Amino acid sequence: MSHRFALSLLAAALLASAAHAQDLLLDRDQMPVDARFVEETQRKADSGNPVSQTWLGIMHYYGKGMDLDIAKAKYWFEAAANQGYAPAMTSLATLYREQKDMQDLDKAFEWYTKAAKKGDANAMQRLGDMYNAGEGVPANPMTAISWYQNAEKARARAAQQDPRLAR
Repeated sequence: MSHRFALSLLAAALLASAAHAQDLLLDRDQMPVDARFVEETQRKADSGNPVSQTWLGIMHYYGKGMDLDIAKAKYWFEAAANQGYAPAMTSLATLYREQKDMQDLDKAFEWYTKAAKKGDANAMQRLGDMYNAGEGVPANPMTAISWYQNAEKARARAAQQDPRLAR
């Protein structure tokens, strides 16, 4: 392996670890816990709103505003993901990748791929991680780097559309 290639792979891996916390959209300490927010989110989720369904999944995942319940988190992520909502697809994939009691790397790869096709930068980052580590797929550093580059391009496009997303 050439020195330049090894440095590129290391840089890509560092970017991957920095983005890891973004899979479930935000930091646990930033979660809203206001009862009115929880009630309104539940109402909208029950009526099929995929953004609210994803929020409920996140709240159950972290146990903020309601009981910590990974099964309910999965239920809400699936409901939103099945409507084509990319952040929910990425969150669901992360459950399949990281939750020991429901780990299924094939499903994680499938959901990350669906979200990546919709332009989700976090899903692209995770696909890079999977290829980099040979996790559920054959290790392929070149494919990993390609996914990392795609993730950065997607983030740059998002930041151009909304400067608040620049990091």
